[in-house]
Amino acid sequence: MITLAGIFSAPIKSFALMPHNEAYVGFKGIPSDRRFYVIDSNGALLTQRDCTRLTLIKSEFHDSRNELSIRFPDGSKISAEPVLGGKIATKLWGRRFNGHIIDGDWNHAISEFCGFQVRLVKSEFEGSCYDEYPLSILSKGSARSLETEGFQSIDIRRFRPSILLDGLNPLDENAWVGALISIGDDVVVKVEVKDPRCSIISNNPDDGLQDVDMVSRLKAATSDIYLGVYGLVVKPGRIAVGDNIVVNV
Repeated sequence: MITLAGIFSAPIKSFALMPHNEAYVGFKGIPSDRRFYVIDSNGALLTQRDCTRLTLIKSEFHDSRNELSIRFPDGSKISAEPVLGGKIATKLWGRRFNGHIIDGDWNHAISEFCGFQVRLVKSEFEGSCYDEYPLSILSKGSARSLETEGFQSIDIRRFRPSILLDGLNPLDENAWVGALISIGDDVVVKVEVKDPRCSIISNNPDDGLQDVDMVSRLKAATSDIYLGVYGLVVKPGRIAVGDNIVVNV
């Protein structure tokens, strides 16, 4: 039996992955997921490829009361309504999208943490900041296929999935491209493509350091750079950890 083992989102792109016991999934994925992002002094999108320590900052966004919170590893926290400033256009994987720079203490605090100037931005439209598709789907079996005798219990957060599945053999989900999968009683997702991986999977979510060359390990184990799949939401609804998964290949 295939079950839903985890639900994750990151309100600020490349910040710490946050777990949920349940969530609503819309056509653009989990609401507020990757709704915000940071840019450098040149206006370029900043991710863990540029600053691995971003994975240490936790973020939450409550859309109903328009409240954004960020918490740093030392326990310090900023929580307030994100005040929209000037408009800015940002590039991501060859496409451009608009956002508004967030005024306030956010920029100084994040810049101090990163060690260089950054600015926090809210995308104009929900779903603008995904790398490829709204949902990233990964099985525990696929992640465990990269474990070795000297490196056990790989942290799932390295791979930043939206949806984590249990009950599958390694790489089983790769065969789902083009298939529809049902999650619980409501949600249906169409699997579009396999998920290509980059250096971010080498970042340790607990300390922000690149402690293992996970990309090389992935290539050695699978002769490829793909792990997990991307999906589009065909039918929105609520999901919860423990839901059954049905695959219609």
